[in-house]
Amino acid sequence: MKKLTLIKMGGAILTDKSKPCVIRYDLIKELTGQIRECLPFLKGSVVIGNGGGSFGHYFAEKYSLMDGITNEDGWMGFCKGKNGNAFLHTKLIEEFINQGILACPYPIDNIMNDNINKGEGINRWNQLFTYLEHGILPAVYGDIIYDSVKGCKIVSTETVFSLLNRAVILNPDWGYSIDKIIFCTNKDGIENLKGELLPFIDKTRFNQWEIFRKSGDGYDVTGGMYGKVMMAMNTEISCPVYIVNGNHPERLSGLLRGEEIIGTCIYSNV
Repeated sequence: MKKLTLIKMGGAILTDKSKPCVIRYDLIKELTGQIRECLPFLKGSVVIGNGGGSFGHYFAEKYSLMDGITNEDGWMGFCKGKNGNAFLHTKLIEEFINQGILACPYPIDNIMNDNINKGEGINRWNQLFTYLEHGILPAVYGDIIYDSVKGCKIVSTETVFSLLNRAVILNPDWGYSIDKIIFCTNKDGIENLKGELLPFIDKTRFNQWEIFRKSGDGYDVTGGMYGKVMMAMNTEISCPVYIVNGNHPERLSGLLRGEEIIGTCIYSNV
């Protein structure tokens, strides 16, 4: 089986989430550079994802898109949000290309649309796997999609990763398995109520509920850190999920090289 590593660059590190539509270009350059250096060490392929940061989250909050299209202004928010997400994603792709990495966007509209498609079939993913076979790094991102019931629906990168994981499980003949999932956030990892970093979380510890301390800054409408942990605890996720601080790019590269780094590893099947 060919192994896949899924890496999400959080919106909180790609943008300044306290200000609308501000990109942190220097950090994007550092992170993409670290990934470029580590590609020879990886046993398989990589799929990149990114959050909306102060682009998508800002417009979703401003126009209350979490509830769908509730008034005519909502459609303006829908357009601004989709264009903002695409703009940020394009800037990330451009930097990968500047680093000499073959990278190509794979919009969520390729995977799922409306409120009925679950994005599990090969017809939704065949182009992504074609990219991988040609050595191209596919890049996905959370976005706003049309929904025939509510007008629109916000889909996080975590959801896209979950759909890809499910599709791989349901279609073993594709010859792929998810080796690990990495979330680059603006936090060192998961902390307990005392503010102490938890290097490892399994189902037993997770079910205690008391380990979590709420934290977050700026615009976020898709669940933040809690959403990442819930995704990692999904029974369909059988690989380790890592949360590392993307403000320290060397931690991402260390993890990709198999080194011990500061962060949290979540394993739902332990």
